[in-house]
Amino acid sequence: MALVWSTSRRLTLALAVTNLLQSIVPVLQVWLAGRLIDEVVEGFNAGGGEEHIRAVVVLAGLQLAILLGSSLTQTLANISQQLLQEQLAIHVQLQIMTHANTLDLADFENATYYDQLQQAQRESSRRPVDMVSQVFGLVRSLITFATMIALLLSLSPWIAAAALLSPIPAFISGSRYGWWGFQMMRRQSPVRREMTYLTTLMTTDEYAKEVKLLTAGDHFIGRYRRISTAYYREAKSLLLRRYLAGFGWGTLTTLASSGTFLYVAVLAIRGQVTLGALTVFTQAANQVQGAFQGILGGVQGIYENGLYLSTLYELLEREPRIAAPADPAPVARPFRHGIEFRNVSYGYPGREGLALEDVSFTIEPGETVALVGRNGAGKSTIVKLLGRLYDPSDGQILIDGRDVRDYDPAEMRRQIGVMFQDYATYQFSAADNIGI
Repeated sequence: MALVWSTSRRLTLALAVTNLLQSIVPVLQVWLAGRLIDEVVEGFNAGGGEEHIRAVVVLAGLQLAILLGSSLTQTLANISQQLLQEQLAIHVQLQIMTHANTLDLADFENATYYDQLQQAQRESSRRPVDMVSQVFGLVRSLITFATMIALLLSLSPWIAAAALLSPIPAFISGSRYGWWGFQMMRRQSPVRREMTYLTTLMTTDEYAKEVKLLTAGDHFIGRYRRISTAYYREAKSLLLRRYLAGFGWGTLTTLASSGTFLYVAVLAIRGQVTLGALTVFTQAANQVQGAFQGILGGVQGIYENGLYLSTLYELLEREPRIAAPADPAPVARPFRHGIEFRNVSYGYPGREGLALEDVSFTIEPGETVALVGRNGAGKSTIVKLLGRLYDPSDGQILIDGRDVRDYDPAEMRRQIGVMFQDYATYQFSAADNIGI
């Protein structure tokens, strides 16, 4: 809620008000429908007097006003939700981008973190609004449920109990499958990422010439087909079990609704309730079950969306290990005393052995130095350590006689120009690329 509220207070309030107004519409519609039928019956039995006709006109006018008001509030709710979702998508993506800008290179090279980042990007722009909408929908269902259950209790506590209890098994089943779906999504995140990557290889100009010259297209397509088939098979299995279970348990709700209608119809035939009361009680039973399903569904949806949003919060809580000190030393422009590596060692997380071991050298100001060695000797690692993309596992890196940890990394990097072997090209203008 705090995330949505900080995005737009006005739209959040509009969504809250329209949902609350929607909550009183069902009870007004049920009550008016019963009064209208009773008035028609009384007018018919009385021979169609003007007094009954006027009453029917007034009731029909009120019903029209409620329907128009309901349509208007629903329209406003849809507008508020769509606009809020658009604003929130931008807000969340900016949060993710800003936070990602502070994290270490090692975080992006960690497969678990990278999957978490991709999942946050996919899900977090809409999940918060879905959750807020479900919270307001839950409040709306609670109000509708309370008013309708009061009507049913006046008819029979057993009818009220049946309408109340019949949706519970479907709710329990839905919650279990929601958890399983979330776990499947997290487990399949690397697969989805590879599917996206394979699609990129086949559909972007960056790779087109090599894919064609190497005749690699069929290989990538075949790989995508194998991966996607396995992914679809697991998703299909869960989907079928979830909806078939929902249908089976939902049958209880249908039976309860039909039983209520039969019971009230028998009472009407015996003259124990009016035709208007028949309409009120049968609609109230349906509304109670619908509202209770809305309550359980709202709780289930909030729980399920909360699982997905936990990924976003885990991401935003991740702190960089390479950060500016509280009182950073000024960076000389240009460097006056050069660069020194003292017994530097570094090992990549998750890999055996060291990429660099006990490396020492000095580069004087104005000196030109070439790093020459076989693949994997650590040349790129030295450059990354110098730019403080990593910190050494052991030893020190000194710039102008001070440990690189004494400097603000961003300020120090402004003094370093790097062109990696796997350099990036940005899909912007030449001016933008030069400026970057």
